[in-house]
Amino acid sequence: MILFFYTLVLGLLSVLVQMFVPEIHLLGGARPALPALLVIYAAICLRDLRVFFIAAAVGFYIDLLCPNRIGVSVIALSLMAALILTQTQGRLLHRLDFQLLVVLVGSFLYLSLTYFFFLMQIWSGSSTPGDWILITYGSIMNTILSPFLFALLNLPLRLLGWKPGSRSEYTGYAAE
Repeated sequence: MILFFYTLVLGLLSVLVQMFVPEIHLLGGARPALPALLVIYAAICLRDLRVFFIAAAVGFYIDLLCPNRIGVSVIALSLMAALILTQTQGRLLHRLDFQLLVVLVGSFLYLSLTYFFFLMQIWSGSSTPGDWILITYGSIMNTILSPFLFALLNLPLRLLGWKPGSRSEYTGYAAE
């Protein structure tokens, strides 16, 4: 329960931090999607249905702060959490390379879904290659940032002496 509230608070704070993350102009204005990264962290660590509550809360908070988007982030983050939860029962999620792949695919799914909903809202079916480049760069930045961010998020829990429950036995970079 401690990890649930910890990831929920961090997920809500990541929405506020996302507003101040600057765009990287060398990459065409792309930036990492921190709320998606925190929901991925929660899905890897919690590995149960509480992740959907975190995804819905973070998505609703994003949608409240952005005009004309009610429901878009909730759907995108919940679908991303469902994709990751389908992979939590296997042994592959315990490996670092597979966790990086999960972050890459999850970030790409989140950014693509929010972009598709944006196109549906403006009634436009046309997209430019520049938009897909931004989505790809954002997903790659999330993948590069994830080991460092996950280790940083685990640090306060480890320093306070909190031990993972018996349900989690692996020591990956997103371990409880």
